[in-house]
Amino acid sequence: MKLSDIKPLRENAVDYVVFKVSSPNADQVYYGYSMGEDVKKAFMVGAKRQDNPDRGDVRMINAAGGDVENLNFELVDVFANEIEAFMERNDLRAKDNLSITGPSNFPGQVYQRALKDHPERVARWKLDKDLNNMTARQAMSNGAFNMDALTAITAANPKLKPQIVKDLDGMMYPDFKAKYLK
Repeated sequence: MKLSDIKPLRENAVDYVVFKVSSPNADQVYYGYSMGEDVKKAFMVGAKRQDNPDRGDVRMINAAGGDVENLNFELVDVFANEIEAFMERNDLRAKDNLSITGPSNFPGQVYQRALKDHPERVARWKLDKDLNNMTARQAMSNGAFNMDALTAITAANPKLKPQIVKDLDGMMYPDFKAKYLK
């Protein structure tokens, strides 16, 4: 379900909003989720906790030049329950190579529920995040794509074969995917 499909937030009920924070001053993004629509306020609650400079929200502000006004907040999706919002946030963090953080185990009780109810999805977060740090050949070995995909590309354009073979080891998977696996 995407925001365009969603009616206004339900009366007298808590909705969980997945959001994205970006900045024109940074090439990174932050994904989070919160209760209710005031995502900037929710983001700032964590960002004001300067006791841990490794927090993703703190790092995002620093990447934006230290000024909250340089941040853009975008609603990504709305969910009726926390577990779905948690999983969507982690899906986005795992898949987006610009994400300043990877999938999180916080809050712990929600992570434990996701692990129990959706173990395959939790396992996929690690693989997706790892794929962003692999060469194309390593990603292929881990099941991100297969030889059939490459055969289809070279069948359509045989002149690409030497470059694809070279790029399998020379390119990181996200770049290879953008170039060849569109």
